[in-house]
Amino acid sequence: MAILVFAGLISCKKDDPAPITIPAPSLVSFTPTTAAQGATVTIAGTNFTGATAVSFGGTAAASFTVVSASSITAVVGAGASGNVSVTTSAGSASLAGFVFSVLNPQSNPQYGLVSATSLGEKNTALKTQKIKFNLAWKNSWRDAVNYDAIWLFVKYKTATTTNWRHATLSTLASSHLTGSQAAAATILPASDGKGAYYYRTTAGNGDILSNDVQLQWNYGADGVGDNETIQVLVYSLEMVYIPQGSFNIGDGSSIGRFHNGGNTAQSFLVSNANINLGNTTGNLWADNTPASLPGGALGPSPWDNPTGTLNANYPTGYNAFWMMKYEITMGQYTDFLNSLPTAIAPTLITNSDERAANGAACNPCRFNIQTGTQYTTTSPTRAMNWMQWQDAAAFSDWAALRPMTELEFEKANRGANQNAVPREYSWGTTTIKAFSSIVGTDGSGTETTNPADANTHYSGFGNPGVGIVQGPVRVGIHQAKATRELRGESYYKVQDLSGNVVEMCITLGNANGRNYSGANGNGELTSNGAADVVGWPLATTVTAQIPSGGWGFRGGDFWNSELDLRVSARNVATFAGARRLFGLGYRAVRSAE
Repeated sequence: MAILVFAGLISCKKDDPAPITIPAPSLVSFTPTTAAQGATVTIAGTNFTGATAVSFGGTAAASFTVVSASSITAVVGAGASGNVSVTTSAGSASLAGFVFSVLNPQSNPQYGLVSATSLGEKNTALKTQKIKFNLAWKNSWRDAVNYDAIWLFVKYKTATTTNWRHATLSTLASSHLTGSQAAAATILPASDGKGAYYYRTTAGNGDILSNDVQLQWNYGADGVGDNETIQVLVYSLEMVYIPQGSFNIGDGSSIGRFHNGGNTAQSFLVSNANINLGNTTGNLWADNTPASLPGGALGPSPWDNPTGTLNANYPTGYNAFWMMKYEITMGQYTDFLNSLPTAIAPTLITNSDERAANGAACNPCRFNIQTGTQYTTTSPTRAMNWMQWQDAAAFSDWAALRPMTELEFEKANRGANQNAVPREYSWGTTTIKAFSSIVGTDGSGTETTNPADANTHYSGFGNPGVGIVQGPVRVGIHQAKATRELRGESYYKVQDLSGNVVEMCITLGNANGRNYSGANGNGELTSNGAADVVGWPLATTVTAQIPSGGWGFRGGDFWNSELDLRVSARNVATFAGARRLFGLGYRAVRSAE
């Protein structure tokens, strides 16, 4: 209340009329109640004339128009869930219940498409919430050897949550529903609640489509209240099951190869027995001859001459595990970045200055992720490049997966109980043919190669006459061809393990690598955006190379010679490069249960 005090002479004229009071605004409703950035929301209420501000969840609208005293249309900006607010000169008014929806993950039917995500039945007594969606992916199979699956995990945000958090799913298979595929599909939840696998129940092949799949979120386990406003995102990664079994490592020929101690030409059999390290018969040993890098410099020694028994927790590849069928795509990495705090995401992606400093061979080397209020890409199926180990570890932890070891790399390529072929590539033969150009719309996810009988992507460094597309191509680009050799796929049908982009692996070649625990990620990162799993080797500084860092490179990339693409080649198995390079990509694994 305002009190007016007058001093001096008193006027004889009539009293002035009372000042006009402008009523404060009020909100009655808004529609739609869920909207993404750029969407238009209509707000109904009273006394909107002269409105000076509109916000969604405390974030200013990108723009707004006062249509009348009772209606405003506003365009959602960066946004957040929470209240819709309108401010005029007379005050502000708010109405709760707005849900800010981020862009759906850039998955696709080629590699796992999640669509029509919604919330289903809630049980407040059990603190559970059903999450419903449709699921589709191509080139699915199950046979007598193994099968593929989709790894599903969920991120959630509440009106009071700043960052996306990893949802805890029910560990009971009966809590989840396979949708329209019914008994033809199986959902296998992980025992730690970090995700679930969706796969064929019986033998078959072809495309998968299932509507109304339902995962049960145990929201109470995550500390979420019964009446909180929530939004969820379901992520999908196509995986391949690598079954338990003994296998051979080392092909008797390639640089840095593993071998049975004392005989450099003999493979070593990895079984369920403890692995002893030594250069005598029955023990695991390796060639430690450094090799020249593409730039001409001598690379690191691939073996530090250890002795003793290998760490019992080190994932040797004998036990079953799941491996991403494809290298991480630019679309998948974009989804990852968009789920991170805005201050953290830029630290996990290359920038133009870095590429200029590290890209003497090519730049941008077909890198195609754009920055803005959200990260986007017009090539979502192209393999991600310009990565470093910290990026790979963070993605693994975020997705509740883990890095693979170089023993698992050889197992996934060669298969259990298969003899090693000297100088073989992922497809089990020594026949290799690069392509020189792309046929079709580049970035569409349907492009193919010229010539049609090419089976991998490499430059033939030091091998004149081999064509090169200077950068990665879409993952699985050879997958539709007639034979394993033409498809360039591994024994277990994993794609692109030889060529395209490098596979970063935990090494066995030095002590830091051998100390790897093999623990799966927990879905959460540190406040700095780093993996936080105990037992994973991580870099503390960024330099050209970290001596004995614990990781290295296998499988070669689009710039390498065919020597690097060989299954058993270990010439850069301990490289531990900590800077981002144009040929570095990644795929993760997860221990089976």
